[in-house]
Amino acid sequence: MAGSPIITADLREDPEFSRVSRQRVARHMRDMGLKCRTVKKFVVTTDSKHNEPVAPNLLDRQFTVPTPDTAWVSDITYLKVGKRWYYLTVFIDLFSRIVVGWDLSASLERYSAIRALNKAILRRRPGHQGLMVHSDRGVQYASKDFRAVLQKHSFVQSMSRKGNCWDNAVAESFFHSIKTPEQRKPGQIYFPIIQNSNCLPNPHFSRVDTPDRQSVSRLCR
Repeated sequence: MAGSPIITADLREDPEFSRVSRQRVARHMRDMGLKCRTVKKFVVTTDSKHNEPVAPNLLDRQFTVPTPDTAWVSDITYLKVGKRWYYLTVFIDLFSRIVVGWDLSASLERYSAIRALNKAILRRRPGHQGLMVHSDRGVQYASKDFRAVLQKHSFVQSMSRKGNCWDNAVAESFFHSIKTPEQRKPGQIYFPIIQNSNCLPNPHFSRVDTPDRQSVSRLCR
């Protein structure tokens, strides 16, 4: 999975290779036939077969908003941390494209989504009512406990249409960015190699650009 940026960073930790350039690493990788590969999505993280209420798609792919904390999008993915696998839940502000809240969990219980949402609320302290929180139809987001947090803060819930990942394309693009280092472009999110669950980077330095069709399509397969 590792591409030339990550391999270069690892090499530079050794004094013998402290000045090695990414271009040189990339050239040697090409000569050796080594390529960065995306980890295929093989774990289902969305359980939409439930009896909980489903919110309408109020966001309707309006990914450009005029002010901060107008709309947050959220999603869950399976991510390797060191030698173990965890579920990563994120909340992204559509105005700044900053990850405003996140949580790692060993299970898909609703409490991880609630913790990530509470972190976003604590960090951003949105003062106005009506902030829209968009997600898929997963049981975590449809649960009574999660909806209670939204109601407490007068947030508005929005959900993607069933089986339509383009309705949540910003979050899908974010996950593609952290799983495929070679796909990053200037200004996109950068996540260093995560060695343990306590070493996630500061979300204020985590940013994702407008989703592109190629990256989202790969995760929608």
